[in-house]
Amino acid sequence: MGKTTYKGKNDSDELRQPRADGFRVRGSMLKSLGGISTLLGSVKFLTIIPQGDSLAVLNIESRDIQKNPYLFSVMYLRPNEIEVMYTYTPGMSPKKRRIDVIRFFLNTTTLLDDAYQVEYGQVYQLIEETLKEVSEYISSSYDEVYAKYDALSNENKLLNKKILDLRNTNDKLGKENIEIKSKIDELTLRVREAEAYSDEVLIGKIQQWLREHKNEINIFEFARIFKLSETRVEQVLTKMVNEGILEVRK
Repeated sequence: MGKTTYKGKNDSDELRQPRADGFRVRGSMLKSLGGISTLLGSVKFLTIIPQGDSLAVLNIESRDIQKNPYLFSVMYLRPNEIEVMYTYTPGMSPKKRRIDVIRFFLNTTTLLDDAYQVEYGQVYQLIEETLKEVSEYISSSYDEVYAKYDALSNENKLLNKKILDLRNTNDKLGKENIEIKSKIDELTLRVREAEAYSDEVLIGKIQQWLREHKNEINIFEFARIFKLSETRVEQVLTKMVNEGILEVRK
């Protein structure tokens, strides 16, 4: 068998850690959080997380080796503003990345239609400022570009410690997102179970079961066959007793 070698972590690894940036745009929430979630629910790659009176719309573009979000953007839809936070890698043009995120922002807000009113005047100003910065680099001579690159390279070395903080924040965000997603999946499953059969339908199925099983019911077995939680079955049985449909044997 061939020999496998492993490269140890060095200072250059820190340079590959993502950096963060963002912007804010004023707006007005015109529909409920549920209505907005429904509009965005058709976009499969988005993760939508309720946060009080706001929604966090997470777009994970890539993950690191530990499966934590690496390159991503988050839109916080608040009652009176939208805040966008995003990451970019050291080898990526910050200006181009900003333009890509603005495109994602525009495409996403377009889906909201009349559910969220955005002050696009601010967005156009943001685009104009970004394009102006890009055009300055395009029109610069090689010496000017290299001088700016050299200055940014030196600045980058000074920011390495801050990048470590960003990595920790990114790790925390990834873990929190996984936990929240797990809770959402659990709640969604419970809701689906609860909505699978109405109380009236379940009452009918329980009565049929009792007729076929000598007026006895095994809650565990009934729940397994009809793919329900035992709690759901117990709730309906309690309702039947309270309404006089069933009597509890003493």
